[in-house]
Amino acid sequence: MRKSFLFDIDGVLVDVRSSYIDAIRKTVDLYLEKVFGVRRGANLLLSREDVHQFKLLGGFNNDWDSVYGLLLYFSTFLDCPGGKKISAADLRYFKNIPALRKRVPVPCGMKNLEALLGKNPKIDYALAKSLFQEIYLGERLFRRLYRKTPEWVRAKGLIEKEKPLVPKRTLLSLKKGGTRFGIVTGRTRFEAEYVLKHFGIHSLFDAFVTHDEVEKAEKKSGLTLRKPHPYSVLRCAKALGAASFLYVGDLPDDIKAANAAKKRIRILSCGVLYGQDNPALMRRALRQAKADYLIRRPSELLKLA
Repeated sequence: MRKSFLFDIDGVLVDVRSSYIDAIRKTVDLYLEKVFGVRRGANLLLSREDVHQFKLLGGFNNDWDSVYGLLLYFSTFLDCPGGKKISAADLRYFKNIPALRKRVPVPCGMKNLEALLGKNPKIDYALAKSLFQEIYLGERLFRRLYRKTPEWVRAKGLIEKEKPLVPKRTLLSLKKGGTRFGIVTGRTRFEAEYVLKHFGIHSLFDAFVTHDEVEKAEKKSGLTLRKPHPYSVLRCAKALGAASFLYVGDLPDDIKAANAAKKRIRILSCGVLYGQDNPALMRRALRQAKADYLIRRPSELLKLA
């Protein structure tokens, strides 16, 4: 029997470097300016490479968590002796994400980062999330989802810059013979369905586990169930009801979630190197996470069916 495929969306099916990744970068700058008074420079404080390095801490698969964690990190540089006002240029000079990675357990997550750096009362998770959503969704989709006017951003959302990474014809070829597809993503249900419908591939997927389902299960259980926990992988696999699975992801947390699920189901993990700004760095990270397969092109998925 052919195995079923479980897909992450971001960095696997959809190129999010100009959307989610840049939304993280812009949200951090905007929050630092509005709340801490750090004037923004001509260029964004964080590079895309900085964001990728931060996500390699593990436990930051959710981009709202990433924004919070990065704000917590930068806040440690804002208490300057003598009352000197810290600028974006100063923060750019101080930042060293690779050095931070050496100081934290992996996977890290918010709780471990707070234990290391301490909490900051000026960093409000709900506000950071709202700013991110305004930047990512834009005015039209923000109004549609939240039924209110965005407070800070009235421009077109970065979601409109997303591009497909896997051609539809490749997915259709994989579906031949009755292969079933599932989605395991940190996106909200609204954002997952929006982008898959936008690219005309939503109907190809038979089961979905999104941030919404994981958040609901976390509230009920009192546990942290987001990746690298295998909860979302196991839930999607159960919904598909197949005998074996392949989970395709772009981050070590994806691979660890699939590998942890091996105790319960027959599943292999596949890390993707396409759509990466630094494929050499990600190759090392995915290998360290013990990916069963690494692929450089979407067409290589056909060989794994």
